[in-house]
Amino acid sequence: MLDDLTRRRILALFGRVAIAPLLTSWAPPAMSFASQSDISKPKVSLGGVLPNSVEQKLEHVMRESLSRALSPGGGLAVISGGDVVYCKGFGLADESSGKKFDENSVTRLASITKIFTAIAILKLASEGKVNLDQPFVRYVYLKPIVTQPEFGLDERVQSITIRQLLQMCSGWDWGFSGVDRTTFNANLAKRWNLPVPYDSTVAARLILGSRLDFEPGSKQVYCNANYLLLGRVIEHVSGGSYLDYVRKEIASKMGVTTLNLASTDQRKRLANEVTYHDLADERIASSVFEPGGKPVTSSYGALKGNWAVTLESQDSAGGLACSVLDLARLAATINSGQLAGLISPRFAAEMTARPSCHPANDYFAMGVFVFEEGLHKNLIMGGESRGCSLLINTRPDGKAIAIAYNANDATYKLVDRFRNSVHEALNRL
Repeated sequence: MLDDLTRRRILALFGRVAIAPLLTSWAPPAMSFASQSDISKPKVSLGGVLPNSVEQKLEHVMRESLSRALSPGGGLAVISGGDVVYCKGFGLADESSGKKFDENSVTRLASITKIFTAIAILKLASEGKVNLDQPFVRYVYLKPIVTQPEFGLDERVQSITIRQLLQMCSGWDWGFSGVDRTTFNANLAKRWNLPVPYDSTVAARLILGSRLDFEPGSKQVYCNANYLLLGRVIEHVSGGSYLDYVRKEIASKMGVTTLNLASTDQRKRLANEVTYHDLADERIASSVFEPGGKPVTSSYGALKGNWAVTLESQDSAGGLACSVLDLARLAATINSGQLAGLISPRFAAEMTARPSCHPANDYFAMGVFVFEEGLHKNLIMGGESRGCSLLINTRPDGKAIAIAYNANDATYKLVDRFRNSVHEALNRL
């Protein structure tokens, strides 16, 4: 089952308070297969669809959340079926310039990236290009970097299947080992002559050379290693970059146009990208990208001790970015049941199926967390990283919400403080 720390964080972050009373009367939308040319891209209304009283309540909740959470800005979208019926930004996207946070503001997606990665893998499986129950090493040709040669390679890595990576059952538990190979380590880079900072391919090689913490398939533990390796599978099988494949084969079919790789390097901000605030640690230090340059916060690659968190080594696990409106389009596609237009009905169903290694009713499926109540499933995926907090949450009544803030805190509860108030406003409909 999920390790205790991960489970506590997920339950603390997402909870069930606002949605539990509705679960008894809802079933997931049926996913009917359609050819890719028949996929309906979400219709978008920025406002005016919901009753005025509901929109006013939503605006009150968001403005209060910015004031109380100390986040400069945020965005909220409401989805009904497969359509975006409300999308609005609040506060500031950039405090220094005074630029407003709106539906076109671009934000890092953090772990919501994993939804795109899972769908991409399942599309390749639908086309017969990968087999979920075969070892992933059949599709990845990278030389491991063994940083502990006294222990040698862990041969169990050779048996890990793509399904086990998708379902977080591979054997890596960085919470247990205390070693996160996607976090830049200056000592490691110096000793092994690695790029500064290193990219996702180098991080994948470090993962391949690391020891497992439990037997593959024996339990479920959330770990970014799994989805970083899936990105390498996508690249090797498709013959192109991770970003190119996800943009062309997944995002474009949803009407998502702003998807890009984010950078922790402040000099490489994307068009319309917000500025980020790590409320848990606003201390500044030398940048891993520009040693000796202007000090930066942890949101922008501050090297604190030997460590720096960089998105450059996290692409398929947490490195994507897009606008708030495109985040809403992703939520609408999931909520509408149209995934079977992107991937086969079989794999659309498997995406939310319970892993065999996890008997409980709350679990990580493929790219999303699932909370079961009888035959009903509530899909939730959040993302929290240095300077951003996000959430996609389907509702039992056929609606869904997407929330994004350009700040994070240390409690994993920034989104949760106000999510229930958003649900309560929608419960009036």
